[in-house]
Amino acid sequence: RDFCLSRGLGDVYKRQLLSGGEDMNQKGLIEYHWDVLYITWFLMISTMISDWFWLAFLVIPIFALYKIWVEILGPYLEARKEQQKIMESGGTLKSRRQQKKEERGNVKTVRVRGTR
Repeated sequence: RDFCLSRGLGDVYKRQLLSGGEDMNQKGLIEYHWDVLYITWFLMISTMISDWFWLAFLVIPIFALYKIWVEILGPYLEARKEQQKIMESGGTLKSRRQQKKEERGNVKTVRVRGTR
């Protein structure tokens, strides 16, 4: 049986459900919520042994910072470095398609409206 989270009732008098809810077994953000829940359960039980287990909660923000760096900031900064290298070398930013056309000699001049 699947877990579902209901969004709420529609018209209470007509007894209609607006949405059946979300699948709690899907990938993505819900998966991370389950991980936080499991870590919390582990810490609730383990703190009966020692109060130092509360420091394990630092795993959550450390992992979040790691994911932000790997998924968002890292690729963004790498792309900026590549653009800066191209601009410093005197080149222009061109797509692969533009480069292939120039190599073949099929360069066409396109005039944009409003410019001369």
